[in-house]
Amino acid sequence: MNKKGVKIFAILLVVLIVALLFGTIIRKAIIISDLNEKVIQQNAKNNIYVKFQTANINEEIYKKDNIVKTILEDKENQKKVTKITNGTTRMQYTESATENTLSTYEDTTNYGDVISNYVSTNILGVMEKISFIITSKISTQNEEDKECYVISNNNNPNSFKPEGRKDLEVYIEKETGLPIKSIETYDDGQEIITTYEYAFDIVTDDDVQPLDNSKFVSEQ
Repeated sequence: MNKKGVKIFAILLVVLIVALLFGTIIRKAIIISDLNEKVIQQNAKNNIYVKFQTANINEEIYKKDNIVKTILEDKENQKKVTKITNGTTRMQYTESATENTLSTYEDTTNYGDVISNYVSTNILGVMEKISFIITSKISTQNEEDKECYVISNNNNPNSFKPEGRKDLEVYIEKETGLPIKSIETYDDGQEIITTYEYAFDIVTDDDVQPLDNSKFVSEQ
């Protein structure tokens, strides 16, 4: 092959590599955008039950119309925290081995989105969106008989990054956009697995009722 032929071959090779990289980025952008829209639609529903579970933490969320009730049980510290959001009014009940307290306060923050969105790009700048898409690794896998995308990105802007964490994998169901499992791995070999469960249109008025205030000491 003469010099001209080598030059043409090299150019074609570079073009092919660039096209493959660009195609991969476009594919990831489409997947992330599609999953994001699905989670937004799920969060817009008025009656949602969510359960998160790790080895030490159980958390249940009940959403009915504009009321959100969260129950978090910390098994390691033997502590239970119940939060109720109704409009701008917040009530937090804390139960422990030593005392039961109640805090009531006003907060205008919107807590209506009760389903975790690990693929949200709505509040990201252009460069942040591009970085999130490029650095995310996306594969497919079946989990609990559900076809999922597995998105691996330790610097996912939608997740708090604890010190020492070296990877975050999130399993998101393709059909619904719902995350069903996440795996966090750490430098010391620790692995935290969180599983997620969902149900819709089952939350009743009783599920979102406040607790018995007389059993708690009020805090200002």
